[in-house]
Amino acid sequence: MSGRPVGARDLSPVGGCHSRTCLSTIVSTMPVSILPASAQESRIVLGDTYRFLQTGAETGGAFSFVEIIGNPGSFVPPHFHAREDEAFHILEGQVEVTDASGTHIAGPGDSIFLPKGEIHGWRIYGDVPARFYLHAVPAGIEDMFYEMSEVAAGPPDPAVLVPLCARYGITILPPPEG
Repeated sequence: MSGRPVGARDLSPVGGCHSRTCLSTIVSTMPVSILPASAQESRIVLGDTYRFLQTGAETGGAFSFVEIIGNPGSFVPPHFHAREDEAFHILEGQVEVTDASGTHIAGPGDSIFLPKGEIHGWRIYGDVPARFYLHAVPAGIEDMFYEMSEVAAGPPDPAVLVPLCARYGITILPPPEG
């Protein structure tokens, strides 16, 4: 027993110093959140299935955790986030991610980190659906997905989606000329 309160983390430089003079702790004020599968909401967002595993409501705004099942060819155009970092973890299928360094194909077991402010886009690669986790820090992007699920089915309408995304600190870039 380290003597730290439950939920506290040791932030000492090496992790082994537990004296009163060098022990730094953070105590969470959030209770543990267990969201049973039966309580996890799913929505269709621009033709793909988004299942909300943990949202800002459960995490005190710390993060959101979403499972996405994307259909072959579905995509998110180049954009950047002003508010959140994103990480993807691919479970099934393949996701093509384009960023400043080029285009990358991620498959099962691969993880991708997309820091806020970095331009990126992605699409489902190949002829089978892809299933992956999206982890966004801090939470809030799920509210945009909820709002997007209210948009009529069919091809995305930039006149609707660009201002919707902008309200959540996401800038969709115009398509390249020519």
